[in-house]
Amino acid sequence: MYGSGQMGGMVPAFSIAPNPSSGLVRIDVPSAPEFVARLRITDALGRSVMDDEMRDRSRILRIAGARGLYLMAVESAHGRSTRILVLE
Repeated sequence: MYGSGQMGGMVPAFSIAPNPSSGLVRIDVPSAPEFVARLRITDALGRSVMDDEMRDRSRILRIAGARGLYLMAVESAHGRSTRILVLE
């Protein structure tokens, strides 16, 4: 499964669960060939919450933040895919 990236390429789609979450989330990139990407999380005001390299296709994160909407982006050399995370 691939998603259309903002940079015009095709990047692996990813899922976030659970969503909405209380702060503990799992990110899965199910079909990522030779996967190395950047994981970026920003709050609704565009402030950086996390900016880290992602080498595994699955990762569990604890996100310490206020309730609200967050953008999670996985960016590789092929483009970028973004999802919305709701923290309750």
